[in-house]
Amino acid sequence: MDLRDVRNLLASLKRESGEGKTDESRAVELLREFYDSEGPSAAISADDSSGLVHAVCFQTASHKRLFKAFPEVVLIDTAHGTNKNCYKHFSFLVNDVFGKGQYVHHALVKSKTKDNLWFCVNEFKQSNPAWSKIQVVVTDKDFKEKDVLA
Repeated sequence: MDLRDVRNLLASLKRESGEGKTDESRAVELLREFYDSEGPSAAISADDSSGLVHAVCFQTASHKRLFKAFPEVVLIDTAHGTNKNCYKHFSFLVNDVFGKGQYVHHALVKSKTKDNLWFCVNEFKQSNPAWSKIQVVVTDKDFKEKDVLA
């Protein structure tokens, strides 16, 4: 294998991975693939008139199984400034049998308003019947809208 073969291989891998596509087109492609598979759940909250997306929530089948197995303590983490579109990342985690945090739900929200966070929490509840077994919710200091958890 010479240098030309390596370059050709890299070019081929870039084409297959969607290199050159916009973030939006890759996101739509990924969400369609995700939505078409069996077991996961996804929901989008958008403004009907403008089409602006306020929140996107998603959970894989393995996330659901993890939450069902360990529903007693849920950790909620928020992060912001992690992507160029300025969406905030909102995650639910549980501790597995080894005490390691495992993600069980993800959401991207445009802003951490009460309505957006309520949408995400409500979507989590609808997708997980075991939510009623939660005994403790731990949040980080940046999570201001704690009343949406009630």
